Amino acid sequence: MAHTTLVYASDLHGSEGFFRKFVSAAVTYKAQVGIVGGDVTGKAITPIIHRGNQYFEGFLFGSRETASGAKELEALKTRMSNVGFYPLVLEPDEAQALEIAPAKLNAAFMSLMKERLNQWFELAEKHWKPKGIRFFFMAGNDDPFDIDEAINASDFVQNPDARRYMLDEHHELVGLASANMTPWQCPRDVDDEALLAQLEKVMGLVESP
Repeated sequence: MAHTTLVYASDLHGSEGFFRKFVSAAVTYKAQVGIVGGDVTGKAITPIIHRGNQYFEGFLFGSRETASGAKELEALKTRMSNVGFYPLVLEPDEAQALEIAPAKLNAAFMSLMKERLNQWFELAEKHWKPKGIRFFFMAGNDDPFDIDEAINASDFVQNPDARRYMLDEHHELVGLASANMTPWQCPRDVDDEALLAQLEKVMGLVESP
């Protein structure tokens, strides 16, 4: 039987730092397959307010963060991105306008989520494609449905949500992004009866269990 090494991760929740470690791990361990199994998006935008004269101010975990100049600004954005937030540089009036417009704020949030996913896909493709490492990536119950568009649009990424793929000649892969109901009412939470039906349908795709 064929031997296949894979690296699996989930619950990245937008963390740029953890995704980069995941990409490096697949190369280090000479994996043939990388799999991300859901809960990939971050929880919030972190506004960075331009206070004038190349001076910027934001908050990270309740702590006031400042940056002076482009280099410090990029470092602040990196710190925020590495722990899963989406930094967004705004003028004070732009921040106020977003605060009172939930629809615009949500649109900005979705745009930043998709932008980060696209950056991740490009990074993985750059390091993995030359080595023949395949990439499977799907959403989880905590992720909004809007991001599926970005996942499915990638030529390098394969989305195993409710689909079957062969990892090699002997090993099959199927996935399911749904989960049982949680106290947080996540986008893809479903009741037990619906979850069972989805699981049975997905497992029905497996040809050689």
